[in-house]
Amino acid sequence: MTRATTRAGRSSRRRFDVTTVLAVLLPLLTIGALALVHPDDTSPAATPPEETPLTRAVVICPSGAPEAALAGADGTAGPVQFRLGETEGTADVTADGVTPLTGGKGPLVVRAEGDLAPGLVAGRFESPLASAECRAPAPDQWFTGLGSGARHTSVIELVNPDAGPAVVDATLYGVSGVVDAPELRGVAVPGRGVVRLSLGELVPRRDELAVHVTTSRGRVTASLRDRYQQLGTGGASEDWLRSQPAPATSNLLLGMAPGTGLRTLVLLNPGEDETRARVRLVSEQSVFSPAGLEEVVLPPQSVTRVSLTELMRGQAGKGALGLLVDSPEPVTATVRTYAGGDLSHAVPGTAWERSPPA
Repeated sequence: MTRATTRAGRSSRRRFDVTTVLAVLLPLLTIGALALVHPDDTSPAATPPEETPLTRAVVICPSGAPEAALAGADGTAGPVQFRLGETEGTADVTADGVTPLTGGKGPLVVRAEGDLAPGLVAGRFESPLASAECRAPAPDQWFTGLGSGARHTSVIELVNPDAGPAVVDATLYGVSGVVDAPELRGVAVPGRGVVRLSLGELVPRRDELAVHVTTSRGRVTASLRDRYQQLGTGGASEDWLRSQPAPATSNLLLGMAPGTGLRTLVLLNPGEDETRARVRLVSEQSVFSPAGLEEVVLPPQSVTRVSLTELMRGQAGKGALGLLVDSPEPVTATVRTYAGGDLSHAVPGTAWERSPPA
């Protein structure tokens, strides 16, 4: 064996020894390094939401008569701050009565704190037979059965109770689908300001309409003033059209005004698929389907009008208190009545629950 061969064998053994040592040490060093790492504590498991008592509340009434009234539900009482038109001040709400307010014809904004906050209610009425919906700001509101023509027209009033500006978008629906109305998109409402949108001026149309009002910035309460004029008589009547918080598969409309007159059921299907609605009459004794009233086909994203005038004049309409509208898909609904020269609406009410005693 030559010296070169011997030298190569020794070099190979040295490389083999170094490789073996590294192969053993590297895993040990890796394990040691991992042992020194302390992972973050795992996040706690999800917990159900907790109820928090309401300690501050804002209630807003739309523009109207210069008088308004405040009260506390469940015997609550306390001081409030209010702005009625251009008049600002404070008032004491008692536990056993109604507190009257007098001021301008602009909107009423009332603020309450403490025990009175969850029980604060307000009212605003006009003669003859008109009452406004006074409520807290809401990000979504639906109005069904409004108009923008010469015979039937509506005005949307937006009230911002806060100092910062707010932005509102209104999606308008007609009998043929969504109405292109850029004037109703991105409407700016200044801080503590009021914006009124006259639909007859902005989007004049002759068909039945519905609108979905959403607040994308700030807080706003939307109200709708409806005006109807019967052809040939020259008489006209106005009333507030109350909002519906969301479309529903079951809509109970109570409070149909008595007497003969024009009665119209207006339905909105905001979904992208066609659906059907079953309409039944509600009386003190039962809920029933009258003869001749078939299921109503509701095209997608469209408003449908159903005349109830002849039905309510007949035997089936005697003693009827309202309607029940059921559908597979969520819809909105309103019954508009023009009887005896007075305009009124029946819309789905808001469900309320009383908390059990602690």
